[in-house]
Amino acid sequence: MTPPPAAEGQARTGLSASNAHLHEPSEVQQPTATPAPGASYLGNSGILQIFARDSQRIAASDPGSTMPVFTGIENDLPPPELQQSFADTYFDWCWPWCPVLDKATFWQNSDTTISPLLINALALLGTQVRPPIMRHATAAEYYNRAKMLFYMDQDSNPIVCLQAIMLFYWWAPRGPSQVHKDAAWWWTGIAIKYAQQAGLHREPKNVQDVGGEVIQGLRRRIWWTLFARERLTAICQGRPCSINPEDCDVREPSIDDFGPPQSRDPRAEIFVHWVRLCGIIGRVGQHLSRHPEQAAFPATLAEELVNWVRNLPPHLGLSNMSDRVRTFDRDVLALHLPYLTTVTILHLNWSSQHPSQPWPEAYTAAVLSASCVTRIFKDFLARGEIRFLGAISSWHVAVAIVALLYTQRVEGLAESGAEDIRILKLALSELARLWPTTEIFVKGFDRLKAFENLRSGRPDFESTASATDHPTTSSTVSDVDWFHGIDWRSYFPQITVQTSGLAAILLAGQTNEGLWDDMSWLADPTVHFQNLFDITDAALDPFMENLSALTGWEIE
Repeated sequence: MTPPPAAEGQARTGLSASNAHLHEPSEVQQPTATPAPGASYLGNSGILQIFARDSQRIAASDPGSTMPVFTGIENDLPPPELQQSFADTYFDWCWPWCPVLDKATFWQNSDTTISPLLINALALLGTQVRPPIMRHATAAEYYNRAKMLFYMDQDSNPIVCLQAIMLFYWWAPRGPSQVHKDAAWWWTGIAIKYAQQAGLHREPKNVQDVGGEVIQGLRRRIWWTLFARERLTAICQGRPCSINPEDCDVREPSIDDFGPPQSRDPRAEIFVHWVRLCGIIGRVGQHLSRHPEQAAFPATLAEELVNWVRNLPPHLGLSNMSDRVRTFDRDVLALHLPYLTTVTILHLNWSSQHPSQPWPEAYTAAVLSASCVTRIFKDFLARGEIRFLGAISSWHVAVAIVALLYTQRVEGLAESGAEDIRILKLALSELARLWPTTEIFVKGFDRLKAFENLRSGRPDFESTASATDHPTTSSTVSDVDWFHGIDWRSYFPQITVQTSGLAAILLAGQTNEGLWDDMSWLADPTVHFQNLFDITDAALDPFMENLSALTGWEIE
């Protein structure tokens, strides 16, 4: 007999101890089963399935942790106004990428026992992402309180614990250039193991065993958030993933997992497509890190990326970004950033490096992807919303800059490329004030004098970047094209000549197919990339722990 997945009871996502309906709209019937909150998932690969019933009884009778209660921490919570503000920050800016709380039911029954762990985690996120003028404590204080409450088992509900530590993703107290327990990579790993222990990676045979359809939908959202987060962080840091899809049979996320009224939130659809994209990105990262010596271009993975962008609903695509009447949808734009960055990484030629030229050659797809990234950041800069993109945005910016630096060697692209680089340099400067991650790139680009010889142009924004008219062009515009069985135009179904200056040049057909067919596109990037950024330049935050940050290859 196969034991059922973990039963965590009615998941408390808000401030209530009597939480049986906290995730459920009023029209949803209450589940009849009330499993033990601390019951663990046990697989059937050994003999434990024989003792499944005994395991469940022990879990049901276990009173839980006997650790002392930290009354000081529990009593010193933010005032209600700040709690509301922190929750609003999460739901407004972070929810699409971590939909583990339900807004419609979050504040129900808040007059009963609250969860100090979750409140402090939300306060950490809110203070870090959108600092209130009315202060109660610092982000570091909220983090230390939440961490202490978690490690001391002050909340016995596994779902609440998962919800809380998943919010630590927006915190970086120390640079992960050191081995420590405060990085997002660490907390993502902890959350994955905790979720596996609770059986979130398995689809229950009977949803009532986990509390009903609504709770199972929440469990899926938690699991797939962890899956996507690990895949994306792994390619940033060049680290191996711990989730093996072959070990999981939980259903892929869908709109139905949100339930009314959240299923009608268009951002729920963004989450579903983001998870699918991160699955592809994970396979790209694994290919690049496992097969650095192979010269063959991973055409199958490139086709997966093309299929993903082509199968997006029209309202989730990159519409004509030059149209002034279009609606600015920050979540749709943010959805495309990891896609464009991955396309860029796939189309950089690291074998072209030499001592006098540290930057790789960039093929057409990489240049156009980087220019699209620039346009997205330009929109965020114009609205003062770049801080809400999170720390990983510095990775997107740095990858795009590396690709665009090649345009300074290409006649016909240099001036438009320089304009894009200046925009990204400005974005990097803004991000450096918000996230420690960015400092390694700021110092690395400065050390390599990347911005000293940009072509003169007519930028339409204010920038402090140097624009010395000192061309170093040694290539032609046709050199950025490369045929490998994937038409580079297929990556960009909605990009037009109005998107950017570079897009206008590249889409106008000024490039030729068939060049560089026989070049080794995937020469070992580890050796080449070590010379770009000095790991001692700056402390890194959760998304970049080593010099593989731009490409996903691990540095020894």
